Amino acid sequence: PDDAELRYAAGLLSLQLDEPATAEMHLARALAAGHPQPDLIRLHLGQIAADRGEGEAARKWFAEIDSDELRPEATVRSAFSLAREGRVEAARALLQRDADDADIERRYLLAEAQILRDAGRPADALALIDTALRESPDDAGLLYESAMLAERIDRLDLLETRLRRVLELQPDHAHALNALGYSLADRN
Repeated sequence: PDDAELRYAAGLLSLQLDEPATAEMHLARALAAGHPQPDLIRLHLGQIAADRGEGEAARKWFAEIDSDELRPEATVRSAFSLAREGRVEAARALLQRDADDADIERRYLLAEAQILRDAGRPADALALIDTALRESPDDAGLLYESAMLAERIDRLDLLETRLRRVLELQPDHAHALNALGYSLADRN
């Protein structure tokens, strides 16, 4: 009963079985038993709390994460938690920190755009992505995201242009092919 690895494994299996209360109990015991990856457990415990709508508890778990590897994910999840509470500007502020790594900065940008989109502000999300595209005009991920946002604000010209550019850069981009196909079919 005090084996941290077994508790952790039982917690993960409980999550997969959609039994969050059981998962939480096992993960908390694994943490207390000194599991060698405490931050990973904190990330799971924070997500369980967030899924229950307990944003403050979730953010407490996320704030305890020290790992450089997991800290960006904890920041993103904290921001989503704030946004679910209607605190969109606080969530955005959390994501607008300077990141030392370009990949982390990009992850924060995409998370901020998703928060704006989910808050019913697709035009603001598109403006945010467009700003990033000025620095990285050939970033297929940003182009695709901007195309999907353009569709939400009925900018079908921009949708098509951006999807075609994605396909020039990555001809086998399945999502772009699918989105372009559907948009052309929908508009005859």
